[in-house]
Amino acid sequence: EWFYSAEYVANQGNLNIVLCERGMKTLFTKGGYCRNQPDLNAITHARKQTILPIIFDPSHVAGDYRIVAENLMASVAHFVDGTITETLHEEAFRAEQLCDAAQALTMESYEAIVQAVLNYEEKVQPLMRRAIGDPDA
Repeated sequence: EWFYSAEYVANQGNLNIVLCERGMKTLFTKGGYCRNQPDLNAITHARKQTILPIIFDPSHVAGDYRIVAENLMASVAHFVDGTITETLHEEAFRAEQLCDAAQALTMESYEAIVQAVLNYEEKVQPLMRRAIGDPDA
């Protein structure tokens, strides 16, 4: 579906295309432990099939700020080109939000996650790329 959608957009003259993994509905997501089941294998497969950038939306997948970090880090292990993450300036603003408050990270926690991602990308990702024979190694 991603590739067909991207092709349709490109055929309309727009070449500014980014693929975004936001999870999928399954039997286990309704009222369960996450809003949408992430398909991280789709990211890995798509990376080998396209030059288009691929991003991940851990907030949308999780639906709960308490598990956004784990989803974000899992996507980094699959070499996403970026993420889009819901954030709040302060925890006090959570009750005032009209939508997506349950999945939003505070800026303080987001900054800590960004530092973890940068550390991972510097120290672990090059080893993983070499181990799997990634041409970007």
